[in-house]
Amino acid sequence: MANLCIVVCSCALCHKQGGALKPSTEPHKWAHVVCALYTNETYFVNPDAMEPIDGLNAANVRVKRQRRQCWLCGIKEGSVEKCSVPSCKAHFHVSCGVTEGASFEVYFW
Repeated sequence: MANLCIVVCSCALCHKQGGALKPSTEPHKWAHVVCALYTNETYFVNPDAMEPIDGLNAANVRVKRQRRQCWLCGIKEGSVEKCSVPSCKAHFHVSCGVTEGASFEVYFW
């Protein structure tokens, strides 16, 4: 049987409910596609299907170590990413950035 989210699920990265959630490699954990795309530690095991999402444990280790507050919603929980504008010091949940119209850059090192 397919891995389905029957109840209202929340994103393991930003902790917001609803939206375009995909299953992760961790049992009973889901994440927004956009959160997974712009969180450094996460990746899609099957890029064509954009699922499952792996790397949630690594992202959560960083989150627990940094404990940064989202500049947009004020919550100090979940994965926050630094703004891609070099002079900007803001950190925010990817989902909050999307809601507020932020643009995102992907850098390939």
